[in-house]
Amino acid sequence: MPDTTNFDDALEIFEEKVRDNIKLLSSKDAKSRMKAAAWLGEAGDPTAITMLKQVYKDDPDPKVRETAKYSLGMFRKLEEELHKSDQSKVQKLLEDVAVRGKIGRRVPVPVRSLVKLEVGLVISAVLVAVFALILPPIFRQTVTQAVQQSNDPAPTTVPVVDKDRPALIADLQAALTLVSNDATTLQTQYQTKLGGGEMNCSAYFDTLAPVTLSPANASSFADLATLANDINTLQTGFADAKSTYDRVCDNGETLEASEFGAPMGKVVALMQSITTAQASLAAAAAA
Repeated sequence: MPDTTNFDDALEIFEEKVRDNIKLLSSKDAKSRMKAAAWLGEAGDPTAITMLKQVYKDDPDPKVRETAKYSLGMFRKLEEELHKSDQSKVQKLLEDVAVRGKIGRRVPVPVRSLVKLEVGLVISAVLVAVFALILPPIFRQTVTQAVQQSNDPAPTTVPVVDKDRPALIADLQAALTLVSNDATTLQTQYQTKLGGGEMNCSAYFDTLAPVTLSPANASSFADLATLANDINTLQTGFADAKSTYDRVCDNGETLEASEFGAPMGKVVALMQSITTAQASLAAAAAA
């Protein structure tokens, strides 16, 4: 049996390192930001995904943006590892981590040493799998939302816990930010196509998961329950608008620029609805 106290201490140290590196993504020093982005990709903690996406989009240093892109790609590969039918090797490493207390002993993966990528991905997969198995359901839900990528826009609902109002508002804001980012990315792709260019089939889209309030929270905070339903509707609308992009990039269909007018209209309507939801959420937060 592993020492529970040691495990808790190691986990606390790991989580603190994750928080510290997320903060370093806002450092004025580009090298510090690049190093933090690389570490977070190797660590495999899903709480870093949103910030890495922001760095990938907005960081002024191209090397930092490339590092963030690399780390986001690691999460995508991690998802593939966790969904493989044969997970015997991963299970073996999982046993090593859980039983022998090797948490945090990740193999460094230099940003430009792509030959080491596979090793880093396996280690990251083990870490996420360990945390998903051992930590409370609330963390397990976060991991599932971050790494699950499915063709079904409505993933399987997992048990939810009661939260206070500020925490619920934070969850709603995070979910709304993700769908807003995805809609903006999709709008850019359709605009490019309508302008005579070609879409980027490697464009990054966040994984969207439905927002679910506990029965008690839904009863106590009716306005937030309504907002949760609105955000879920926005997610469904995004999936519908993105279907044309998927036809081209996933199914290999060849479409004329004129065929992107209707899906572009869906994106524009979606952006307007997102603006309305943002205003409603701001009002709820102020209340």
